[in-house]
Amino acid sequence: MVRSVERPKPVVLPALCKGCGRCIDACPRGCITIGHDVNQDSGLVPVLIDLDVCNGCGVCLSACPEPYGLSTDGYELEDPRHLFGERPGARTASRADRSPERIPLGAREPLILKGNHAAAIGALLAGCRHVFGYPITPSTEGAELMAALLPKLDGVFLQAVSEVATINHMYGCGGAGLPCLTFTSSPGFSLMLEG
Repeated sequence: MVRSVERPKPVVLPALCKGCGRCIDACPRGCITIGHDVNQDSGLVPVLIDLDVCNGCGVCLSACPEPYGLSTDGYELEDPRHLFGERPGARTASRADRSPERIPLGAREPLILKGNHAAAIGALLAGCRHVFGYPITPSTEGAELMAALLPKLDGVFLQAVSEVATINHMYGCGGAGLPCLTFTSSPGFSLMLEG
């Protein structure tokens, strides 16, 4: 007599799932779909699993590039403040100031734009208000867009004298806890290593 063993079903950890869709392509039962709501912790859209259709084969776990995006262990993420205490100088918004837990994604037309513009807009949406350039900054379109938009957003675009100066500005900005960026490429990055 052959007994079937109940295999553990996958669990999506929404704060860690990047919504890349590899598990969707890998699932032989088609029980994984792209989500509809933005996760407030990650800013990404995690996948959804129909556990009634899932047979627990585990192929999705193998396909997931995020080590803990999908798991068979159902556990809650622990708040680092409870493990390590408050960070010195940490600023936290009250629950009333935060957005609702779920942000529905409405149907939208595809947005077509240059990759450099997408990088600039993504950085702005992520809260970056300090951008540093250098004399031969690649991705000129992105740098020019940031130089035009940052003053309107109370931000700073600084054209430094060299790659080394740029990376040192970024060290200072990062040390102050502020998001910052520069557009660079391999040669510029190599020169920044001198900083």
